[in-house]
Order: sequence, then structure tokens, then C-alpha cells
Amino acid sequence: MFRSLMVVSLLLTSTAVLAEPRDDINKLVATYGDSFARKDAAGIASLYAKDGVLINANGVNADILRYYEAAFKNGMERLDGKIDQVVPLGEAVILSNGETQITGKNPTSGEAINATLVWTAVSVQEGGQWKIRMLTALPKAPSK
Repeated sequence: MFRSLMVVSLLLTSTAVLAEPRDDINKLVATYGDSFARKDAAGIASLYAKDGVLINANGVNADILRYYEAAFKNGMERLDGKIDQVVPLGEAVILSNGETQITGKNPTSGEAINATLVWTAVSVQEGGQWKIRMLTALPKAPSK
């Protein structure tokens, strides 16, 4: 009987543990999008670990604040992120991926900005908070 209770307890605990990382990443992606909508470069930078980087087609960006200040100056206005997968790699590391739509308006030409990106992120625990250690975002290939 005691063994059965332990097995049930372990199953319930493991189910709760698996649900938590997705909730944590959902919160992180939502906060990222909210900060983006407010054009809050400092807010976005605060979501990254102290040694966090953003990797895109231009290379590795370690100065997240400067990167987003320039992005907002160049007309980026909205980011809508979607999470496809969340995979815990231990108690303090989560791997996730998804797709993001970025829209805005080029301030010089007036042309619309509309980019679909695929992303992969490694998030880590830092100071009791989930932070982005590495985010890779690249343009999604056109559908054939």
C-alpha cells in the first residue's frame, strides 16, 4: 500500500513539474511581447541572463539593449510569439522553440515591416527568475 502511494505521489509530482516549464516560458514570451509593444528596450534586455545573447542572421548580439533601441528606431513595433515546444533539460535549464511575427513600418521609406522568424531559446534560472541565455531567431523560409 505504501509503495502504491509513493508511485502515485511521484506520478502527480512529475506531471506538475512538466507543466511548470511551459508556464514559465509562456510568461517569458508574453513579457517579451509586452515590452516590445511598449518599445521598452531595457525591459527586453532585463529578460536576458547577465551573459545572454541574441543570435540572428547578422551574428551574435551581446548588447541586447542597444540592439532593441536600434530595432525600435528602425520601425519595429510589434512582436507576436508562439511557442511550439518546451523541453526541460534539468531543474535550471529549459530549451524552447517557436515562431514569431514582427511587424512595423520603416521610418524612412514608409514600407511595412512584416517578418516571420523561427526561434530557439535556452533559458536558465538566474536570481530565482527564468532568463534567456541564448535566443536564436532567423527568417522562416518561404512556403513552397
